[in-house]
Amino acid sequence: MSTVLAGQVPEEPADGYAMSTSLDELAAGICPSDPIDRGIVRAVTILNEAGIGTFESCEGGEGHASPVPMVRFYGSVGAGWSALAVCMDHDLPVSELARSWDFDSGEPSGPYWKIVFQRQLD
Repeated sequence: MSTVLAGQVPEEPADGYAMSTSLDELAAGICPSDPIDRGIVRAVTILNEAGIGTFESCEGGEGHASPVPMVRFYGSVGAGWSALAVCMDHDLPVSELARSWDFDSGEPSGPYWKIVFQRQLD
């Protein structure tokens, strides 16, 4: 497995389609209507390439939806552990792994997984 270094992306993803090398282009490619934050695009790209479909991410900080860099995704009981292994294999600075349920109109919704990182990724 190759390591994705800061500011870089793999030249050839596992499924064979060609990718951009620009973080801005990657961010726009993942979500064209609302490009994801540059400080988390590397983690989202790595997880998506490993088959882990993310549904929310944030680079964290003042003025952001989350105070810390994080990625959320749905999955089975083992999905979080698989995502953690992918992050660790790529030397991403994970600080937390959690599985939880939100409450919508008093009813539980989920579960979903969340990986929190120690810092923004470049």
